Parts: sequence; structure tokens; C-alpha cells
Amino acid sequence: MSNLTRPSPLLTVLGLGGSAVAVAIGAAVAARGTTATVALGSLLATFGVTGLLAWVSRTVGARQAERAAGDLVLVPRADRIDGEDAVLHPRSSGPAQVLAHAALALMGVWALVMIVLALLRGAPGWLVLLVPWAVLVLGGPVMAAAGRLTPGGVYVTPTRVVDVDRGGRAEVALADVDLVTPMADRLLLRPRRAGAVIARRTAGPWSRKPRTDLLVVETLGLYGGSGPLADSVRRAGAGR
Repeated sequence: MSNLTRPSPLLTVLGLGGSAVAVAIGAAVAARGTTATVALGSLLATFGVTGLLAWVSRTVGARQAERAAGDLVLVPRADRIDGEDAVLHPRSSGPAQVLAHAALALMGVWALVMIVLALLRGAPGWLVLLVPWAVLVLGGPVMAAAGRLTPGGVYVTPTRVVDVDRGGRAEVALADVDLVTPMADRLLLRPRRAGAVIARRTAGPWSRKPRTDLLVVETLGLYGGSGPLADSVRRAGAGR
């Protein structure tokens, strides 16, 4: 069973109710018409809509993870990475990721609108906060649209395990794997020595940041979950 569950009825009511209240209060504050109240009110309303998108993303993500476990499209297959033969365990992608990036994009659009408003109303001081905020929150959706934050997959080669996920890449040599521990939503590969896990980020601060003390593979979007991947790693290790 996955630990990515649908929100409980109580959390659903609180989340949706809070989002609706934020939108209503934001609209009332923005209606005052000053630069400050428009900025604050529209921010509250944007947070409300973003909260709604986040709730929908979590709900859809739980269903997506359940489907992935039995999705034949995600069955491990032969592939190559860095010129080496590998078994690829592809990771599912779907509407949950799109909704998450849509929530960030909405915050970015708010920042862009506020930048224009600040310039039109002669309040350039706001740009000190708004420009960095726009760059930060819009970077993720832009990178995702460019294909730099795809869920990727896990490659098991005769010599190593490589996890490529949302702009992050982590790998460990099979010779350095001391313990393989499958869990409900992840697979832990504990190395024999410090520095065995090599990690890097390919999409700047918007990438997933892999751990370096051990290789942690998120398995919610993999066919069969953690079990088949753990078996694949053990077989490759035994065949060295």
C-alpha cells in the first residue's frame, strides 16, 4: 500500500473551506483599490486557488500511484544509459504533476501582474520582492514545459543503479551497495562507504535534490512498487 493517500473528509472540508475563505477575503481586500490592498488581496485569492489546485493534485496523485503499480506501460524494459546496457524501470507521469506546476505558474502569473501594476502606479520598490519571486516560482513550470523535470526512471545496469527523477540524478555502483531495503513508497540502497552515492542536479534549484548518504528511490510511480526494483538490483548485484 502507498502512503500517498487521498485526503480524509475532515481535511478535505478544511482545505476546500480554507481556500474558499482565502479567495473571498482576498477579493474583499483587493476591492479597496490601493496598490497595497490590491497586492495583498490578490495574493490571498491566489493562495486560495493554489490551495485548491494542491488538494486536487494530491487526490489525483494518489489515484495515479495506484494505477501505476499495475500499468503494463511501465513494465521494466531493456534500455541503455551512458552507453551501458540497462533495465529501465520507468516512472509514471500524469495530471498530478501538471496540476502541481499549474499551482506554481499561478503564483508566478500573480507576481508578473503585480510587477506591471507596481510600474504603472509608480511603486518600483515592490520590484525588489516581486522579481525574485516571479523567477523562483515560474522557473519550475518553465523547466517542466521544457522537459527538464520529467519523472524519468531507474536504470539498473550490470555495474550500477541510476535514478533519474525531476531534474535530479543519483547513482551508486553495485559493488558499493551494502543493503537493499524495499519500503511501501521507496527503495533504500545503503552504501558500504561514504561518498559512494554520486548526485547532481540538472535543472538548477528547481531540480529534485537527491541525498548523498544513501540512494533513496521513490517508487510510487513504478510498476509493482518497490518489490520488482529491489529484485532487479539484487539480481544485478549477484551477477557481478
